[in-house]
Order: sequence, then structure tokens, then C-alpha cells
Amino acid sequence: MKLIGYHATIQPSRTIIDDKGNLRKRKPQYGSLPGDLGSGTYFFKDNPLLAKQFLEKMYPEKPIRIIKSDIEVDDEFVLDFNDPETFQNFLDFRQSMLEEAKNTFSKLRGKRNCIDGIVIDAMIKAIFQEDQVNIKLVIKDTYTPTKQYSIDNKFFISNFFNGTELCVIDHTIATKGELYDGV
Repeated sequence: MKLIGYHATIQPSRTIIDDKGNLRKRKPQYGSLPGDLGSGTYFFKDNPLLAKQFLEKMYPEKPIRIIKSDIEVDDEFVLDFNDPETFQNFLDFRQSMLEEAKNTFSKLRGKRNCIDGIVIDAMIKAIFQEDQVNIKLVIKDTYTPTKQYSIDNKFFISNFFNGTELCVIDHTIATKGELYDGV
């Protein structure tokens, strides 16, 4: 599977990509909630504008840099929640470990009230323990609030996606990273 991903940052690009354009390994955020799709570096598939708008709502006064990266990974290492079977597996797994996820959630800090990332991290660990498969990428169509979908800085929510998020778990699958000035 070959994808193009866009990552927004307020950091200098060299903190995200090395001199060869490869994604730097992300330091674990111990004690913090993972993102909605688990622990990793987040990109928007084929959508640099959504990447930029996502960060603009949090940092309206700071310069935003967009990094474009090639993401290449064999399908067997992808957890694609747009696939109906994978989605159902997630629902079943979440139900089976809901109390454990709630307990974990109560011990972590973060601004969002979403346990999905906890469940996905546990699911990835269970897949490795059961099948010896290292998941390297998580994919899901999601809704990301932006200023376009707001009034007076109150951001709307929606049940309909406006982009596809990529959570890169294995940093070695993201290469050819470069600053993107197209938005």
C-alpha cells in the first residue's frame, strides 16, 4: 500500500523528519491519553489543507508547517477501520475490554474523552501476541473539526467524515518527508 500523508506541526520540520526525509521516531508520551487511533504520528491522507486547519484551531497565532510524506507498508501490517470486518472486530474487542479501558483511561491525562486510542493500542498488542504481526499503520475515515465548521470558536461535531487519518506507528514506513507549501 502506497499513500501520501500530510502532517501539520508548529515545530521546526527537523524535529519531525531527519536530513534524509525520514520520519523521526516519536517519543512515547507516558501518562497521556493516546490519540483516537492509538499511539503514533498522525497524518491526513491526500489532504494538506485539513492537516493545516486541524492545527490552526489549536494554535491560531503560530506558524504552521506541513510535512508531506510517502507512506508505504504491506497490507498485512495495516489496521484499516474502514474495512467492515476490521471495524466489527474493533467493536467486539472494545466490548470485551471495556472495563479495562475505563480503568486505564482514569489513570491518564488528556483533553479528550475518547477511549478508542486505548482500545486500539490494546488491540494492536493482542494482534502481535496472537498472530506475531506488528501493526505499522492505522487508517480510519474521521471527522476533524476546523474553523470552517465553527461559530465564534465553538467547533461543531459531526457523524460524517471529512478526511482519512493515518496513524503511523512504525516511523520507518514514512519516507521522503519534505516541507509542503501548497496550502
